[in-house]
Amino acid sequence: MDDTRLAYLYHHVFLPAQVPQRSDTQSGYGDQALLDALLESIAIFRTATDNAYYQTWSTMQRSVRTFALLHSRSRSLSRASLKTAFQDTAQGGIIILHIALQNTGLIVQKRDDAYLIETFEASPTSADVLAAQGALQWDFPSRAVVIPTHTFEDASFQDTLAGFLEQASVEPVKQYAAVTLKAGSYAYESRDIPFPAIIGQLLMSILAAPGRNHVSTLTRKRVRDEVCWDDGAEQPWRRSATWLVLRVSVQRILCSILGPYGTLHYKFFMCSFLSILCEKFSTRDSLATFQLAFARAKLARRVAKLEAQSRLHGPEVSAVFRNMFDRSESTFITVLNRLGNSLEDRGKQLRNRNIKKMFRLPKRADSASTILSLKNSSDTLNSILTEAYFGQSQVHVNLPQSQSRAARYSTWVKTQTTVALSVTDYHCLADMETKLANYVEDAIGTKSDSNLESEIPELRQHLLLYQSRAYRAYSGNVELLSYMLLTLMEVWIAIDTLTVRSYPLLKDYSPGFPPDLMHRLKVAKLSDMLRLQKIEKYLQTRRSQSIYPFSDLLGKPTKTCFAVRFFDVCDEMQVVASTIWQANESAKAAKEREWKGLSSRYEKLVREASEATCLYIEDEHDPLKRQHDDRRCRKHYLEREASRVRIKIHEDLLPADEIDAKAIVFELLLPSHFEAWRESTWQLLMLARGDTMPDQKPQLLLREYSGLKIYGHERESSITLASRTKSFYQTHYALVPFPALLEQVCLPHGLKLGMYDSGRGLWIARLLDKPSFATICSPSLPSRSAWVSLKRYLHPTFNDVYPTANEVVASQTLCPNNLTIAEYITFQDLCLDTRMQWIKLLRELASSNINFGSVEITTLVTELAFGAGLPVEGDVLRATHWVFHDRSFCQNLVNCVQRRLQAIETNWREGQTVECLLVVAERLWCLAQTTEAIADARKLVLFVRHVTHKWVQLLRREICNAVDVETAQKRSQ
Repeated sequence: MDDTRLAYLYHHVFLPAQVPQRSDTQSGYGDQALLDALLESIAIFRTATDNAYYQTWSTMQRSVRTFALLHSRSRSLSRASLKTAFQDTAQGGIIILHIALQNTGLIVQKRDDAYLIETFEASPTSADVLAAQGALQWDFPSRAVVIPTHTFEDASFQDTLAGFLEQASVEPVKQYAAVTLKAGSYAYESRDIPFPAIIGQLLMSILAAPGRNHVSTLTRKRVRDEVCWDDGAEQPWRRSATWLVLRVSVQRILCSILGPYGTLHYKFFMCSFLSILCEKFSTRDSLATFQLAFARAKLARRVAKLEAQSRLHGPEVSAVFRNMFDRSESTFITVLNRLGNSLEDRGKQLRNRNIKKMFRLPKRADSASTILSLKNSSDTLNSILTEAYFGQSQVHVNLPQSQSRAARYSTWVKTQTTVALSVTDYHCLADMETKLANYVEDAIGTKSDSNLESEIPELRQHLLLYQSRAYRAYSGNVELLSYMLLTLMEVWIAIDTLTVRSYPLLKDYSPGFPPDLMHRLKVAKLSDMLRLQKIEKYLQTRRSQSIYPFSDLLGKPTKTCFAVRFFDVCDEMQVVASTIWQANESAKAAKEREWKGLSSRYEKLVREASEATCLYIEDEHDPLKRQHDDRRCRKHYLEREASRVRIKIHEDLLPADEIDAKAIVFELLLPSHFEAWRESTWQLLMLARGDTMPDQKPQLLLREYSGLKIYGHERESSITLASRTKSFYQTHYALVPFPALLEQVCLPHGLKLGMYDSGRGLWIARLLDKPSFATICSPSLPSRSAWVSLKRYLHPTFNDVYPTANEVVASQTLCPNNLTIAEYITFQDLCLDTRMQWIKLLRELASSNINFGSVEITTLVTELAFGAGLPVEGDVLRATHWVFHDRSFCQNLVNCVQRRLQAIETNWREGQTVECLLVVAERLWCLAQTTEAIADARKLVLFVRHVTHKWVQLLRREICNAVDVETAQKRSQ
């Protein structure tokens, strides 16, 4: 027996925890090896058992031999062989049958003056196995029928029964086969087992007519099985159904002959069978060490369990137990010791292989060890020698050639920078922002539609390039990131304007940006606030003109979605859809003709096989040892040819749902301008969403679907339709065995399509909720700050839902120990009511409640000063900064800032306070609406410059006069 057969016996008999991940039937040779091992074990056990049971085990050997004779590797039955076996039952023979295609086991034996036929299910369904927590508990048989002797021994009855069983073993009945629901249709599931209705219900009901139903004593067994397969496996691994049929049949036959002692003999026989297999394993190296240890443990547990059960019965049964155990104990111990010795030898070999050998070091080095090759050092050594011989080496100075600003920008655009950013990167970013402003102005101002074909894709490329470069350069600076967002939105407006001009239908759909999208931006300049005002005005106009939600652009296809409405007015798409349907009907008609031809061929092969007879090799010395000639038997050759008849399924190119079909055709012929608009819009929405974990990958992208690929345009868009389910062509349903109905061959469209971002690995439908730029524009506090408990007031998830004044006062008990009550309440109060924030800040500048020299307060002031806030119709200063219209407020703000600057003028340690006050002064300079306030703000900035310059001079003198290094380092920081 070769190694593959031994591995088959190990997996299916012992059922370890680790089994193969695909079917290992080995074309029937595995079950053949199982039968040979079982017959060998029966012969050995018959010799070793008591003489009183010799005839019983001879009957068992005869039944298993008949089983081996009736069942070839193709698992089909022969009518002639069945009739011979039926006739043999009159002389005490017992027939065991396994009709694999019907998932049924059958036992036929003579009882007194009648014949008993028992049937049972040969293998559990995959669903039952996977749902079971442990072993399944089954009662055998499922049904039994008693037939009178004169009826069963009638030649016509046996011929009809043999013909029925032969046909059942050859032809699968698809009505009772396992099916799965896919794309609204039932597909033949070849990976599962069929329902045993043909034998267990139909045949047994027919046999009950001339006979009668019989209530047999049930045998309860714990059935263990596994369902395992990997991605590349066509069929899963299942425990051998033949082994279950043989186990059940052996136990049922022993119980029918020996009565209450049958189960006892069965258990001893199973231990003997396992010991014989373990002995085979110990003489071969095909099994791994852990597999050999598991087989030994399995045998030891069975023997120990058997010995423990002998004490639970009465004296008579215990005596039989003791007698059988005395005969088998020495064999079990010998096999277990042999396995133990084999495992110990393997362990010694493994330890010896892992021992590190230590060799003595030589006392003298050989000549090869005294030479260094230095293959990569020749140039360096030669230059050193040249300098030594001829004096100082010549110095080569490579000065970079000066580049024009345009040439530098062109080079920077074409080069993807992966190293640290340089000054050149920021210069080129500023140039790009200027050029983008010009591009946007020119694109919106153009009146001609002839340039739209190039302008929209070009703007799309500028948008993508600018975002990738600017986001990397501005990361960590919320003011610069806000400036980037303004630029991106202006480019998007240009793209949207041109796309709406190309496709007026797009105007009916919301752009997807909510009204509060840009409220959390940090806008530093008044000109940028004007830009923000224009952007929000455009978005508001688009939203007011829209009729349908944004989900009709990127969500699930509906009757009102853009794809369906565009299809209805596009003649080209309608023509392509008609062409696809015509091609689909032609392919379906061709597949129907192919199905009719293969059905005729299959029926012919089955008919010829039923008329042929099996070929056997006879043994003149022992008629019971005749063997089936698998190689020359024409009957089984025809059956194998019939089982190989397959037909490839036809899958409809478009779904039956009209809306989904229109959406697919639209995606195949996606307009280029709309593609650029969709990509740009989704890019900005994903920027507002922040980092998102990738979803589960789709089974198939629409552009990869072979049936429709020829009808679409070649595009590299990252957004496309994709399917969570496989196409029928990708599954094991693609080839259907015969007999098959036409409905099982011509199947509907199997894809369930949705919008998918292949670049980011995201399903778009789940990400269409409200976007926000707040995450990008959110400031951060130091992780160990005392103010970390108030971080939520600066976080975007706060959603501007502020507590009331009473709630702020009531929260005093939550104040951290390292903050004062005044600081804790003031920090919260500054965040309340955005219209009053500047007035509250002026109040705090005039008081001493908080320390403006802390990083946290500087962060809060920066947040309040630069935050865009809610818009106000006709006012560029918006709701947050309206106070800069008031001259008295500006004058008081100047006075407060100036007094604080004068108080710290001589204290160079107040650098953080100066930074905070400088933010207020710069904001006043930008937003003040009167010339006097602007002039005062300018004087404040110049005063700050004067103060910091004096600090620098003072620190330089202290560094020069420092008496130790530590003091100098502290002053220079």
